[in-house]
Amino acid sequence: PAAATPTPAAAGAGAGATPPSEPTTKKRKQKKGRCYECRKRVGLTGFECRCGFIFCGAHRYAEKHGCEFDYKSHHAAILEKANQKVEAAKVEKL
Repeated sequence: PAAATPTPAAAGAGAGATPPSEPTTKKRKQKKGRCYECRKRVGLTGFECRCGFIFCGAHRYAEKHGCEFDYKSHHAAILEKANQKVEAAKVEKL
């Protein structure tokens, strides 16, 4: 019975411990209407990238703002879906 009750030190270590810090590769959310790179107001002329952020005309290309979206695998999946493998039905031998 004594082993079933948690000790205060063991209970505090699991509940009060800070979680391990996550990698900071995720970008923070931001208001729409401003470029994510230079914070310039873009209004209706902003370009939304596939990474999910809005950019001005100068930073709209993926190379200009360091986009983390994987275009190569995205387009490979589209091609794979569009060009499915074609197999003929097997002919039975007589």
